[in-house]
Amino acid sequence: MSSLARQEQLQTVDGLDDGSFRALEPRLLVGAAQRIHADVERAKRLGLIDEEGRRIAADFPEEMQVGAERDFGG
Repeated sequence: MSSLARQEQLQTVDGLDDGSFRALEPRLLVGAAQRIHADVERAKRLGLIDEEGRRIAADFPEEMQVGAERDFGG
């Protein structure tokens, strides 16, 4: 689905009553799951994670290293 089609689909979600949204929710969740799986596969191809989903790339910025102090300005 193109980003434009996705944007139009999301715009149609506005104004749905609770019952209508519940009927639409399973389709939204399937789409989300598909995008997540595609992103995981891409991360594997790029060598960022292994087959178990563990991070294998070591060239992350300092604030993303294991045990780093994180301050996101909040």
